Amino acid sequence: MTPGRAGPSRGLTARVVHGALFAGTVVALVVLATLRTATAVPPLTLPEDAALVVRALVLTLAAAGTIGLRVLRRTLSPVPAPQAVEDWWAANLGRAVALWAFPDGVGVAGAVAYYLTGDGLVFALAAGWALAMFVVYAPGKLTA
Repeated sequence: MTPGRAGPSRGLTARVVHGALFAGTVVALVVLATLRTATAVPPLTLPEDAALVVRALVLTLAAAGTIGLRVLRRTLSPVPAPQAVEDWWAANLGRAVALWAFPDGVGVAGAVAYYLTGDGLVFALAAGWALAMFVVYAPGKLTA
């Protein structure tokens, strides 16, 4: 960047970071699901109690993520007039990235749990929740 030139806008940075986290989660889900279904490696043979623990763990992560998203969303300052959105992003970008880390973490955890156990319910719940939260908390919706 040369002196006197403004860098990329914070709103653009937010969209790029959100898109990268979303894409990374989708790639992890697709790659681990493909590896699970396309390889001859059998899933871990877990006793029924352990399989329930894995399900409960992923559901607990999603529940904690939901609570974390709601709490963190409340820490974002109110959205100003449209001409001041850039200032809003300057003040809230870090919290927004932390907010998007919740669905990323749950999605990847669900993909890893599916890869290890072959439990499709865990995969469906974690993937569905993560992708839905990425849509609900998209940059455009945070500033709307």
